[in-house]
Amino acid sequence: MVALRMAGSWLQGSRWAETLVQADIASPGTANSFLKAAHVTRTRRGHQITAATLNILQHKAYGKYSTLKMPKVMVMSP
Repeated sequence: MVALRMAGSWLQGSRWAETLVQADIASPGTANSFLKAAHVTRTRRGHQITAATLNILQHKAYGKYSTLKMPKVMVMSP
């Protein structure tokens, strides 16, 4: 519970709650309650959705980066 409240205080002012509302993940009241950790299960679910989304975006960005930055390897015949 303390960890969720700490995460909420870190996210305060970051527009995280507004982003959850815009993405139709939560209503405005529910999204704001995530910041206060008013309901542990809902708050944990909100943070899990955020973490999963960031992980997906990170993997997509790395995949795009690695295909653009990888040098072409020449295969030498024996």
